[in-house]
Amino acid sequence: MPRSRHDELHDHYRSILSKKRGTRYEILAAVVFAAYEDDAIVIHDMRMLGDSEAKHQIDVTVERNGKEFRALIECKDFDVSGDPVGLGIVRDFYGTVSDIHPDAAWIVTCNDFTKDARAFAKAKGIRLATLRLFRDEDWFNGKRVNTIVVSLNIISAVPELIFKVVMRNLGDEKIVLDALAHLQQRSISLDEPSGLHLFNGETTRTISEILKQLQEIQILPGAKEHVERRDALSDAWFSPNAEDRYPIVSYEIGFPVHVHTIEMKIEALRSAARLLLLDDDGLDFIVWDDTLATYSIEDDGRVIVAPANIEQRVSTTLTDLTPAPPAF
Repeated sequence: MPRSRHDELHDHYRSILSKKRGTRYEILAAVVFAAYEDDAIVIHDMRMLGDSEAKHQIDVTVERNGKEFRALIECKDFDVSGDPVGLGIVRDFYGTVSDIHPDAAWIVTCNDFTKDARAFAKAKGIRLATLRLFRDEDWFNGKRVNTIVVSLNIISAVPELIFKVVMRNLGDEKIVLDALAHLQQRSISLDEPSGLHLFNGETTRTISEILKQLQEIQILPGAKEHVERRDALSDAWFSPNAEDRYPIVSYEIGFPVHVHTIEMKIEALRSAARLLLLDDDGLDFIVWDDTLATYSIEDDGRVIVAPANIEQRVSTTLTDLTPAPPAF
């Protein structure tokens, strides 16, 4: 007897002894609905009595909140024949539905439904859905997100000081050079006065205070440096000791900026998507390999699905996009 692809998929994760055609597809459907209805009780192969006292075999039963809600699901694996579900199947299932009076009824197949089957199901309130193998092109139908790419720009200050002062009197340049030599011998703390003062025509601040205020100002995108710059000053001055004052024309104080770019790509593992449940009412549910690998069925037919492991569904890649520094 030819085996469907759903038989092969099922046996890849769990072997059963049944030789009945369609049993494995029923189990797959039960597992899918147990994952989809994660707060419900899903039972495979249940016998139920209807108003007629006839006992009906139900492929999959879904119960929410005890028995306040019940759905019956009929499964048809036509993978080998490739046939659509026809009117006769829907009509026969409606006989069961009308005898049991569930809150919802589904017919699930791997192919499609004929026009008459669809018309009859719609008139009788039976929901039709397709449960089939997930295909690679299913990622690209415009509905699903396969990859999320996030580019992170980490902007940080390089631990170097930009300190440029144009003196009004050329003979005072040695004062600045001596002050810079003193800075090279120790690091500047933003919490401690540096001893170097500057008056910009409005306020007097230490170099440390200027740097600290710069840190509170947002660094512009693409900036290679973050500086406070003043030009054409008339009464400004620089002091290496808070006492002696030397007139200046302009200044630049700040630090270089380093932009570190990291690209984070979160991508669904295509090999991990196994089944796809679809219908015309917007249902679009992917079943992953970890769901099929961890399901179990208790003696009463209840389907148990372990909590989803998102780490098995996606891969995360970090790529450093920061250009390498030029070689000297």
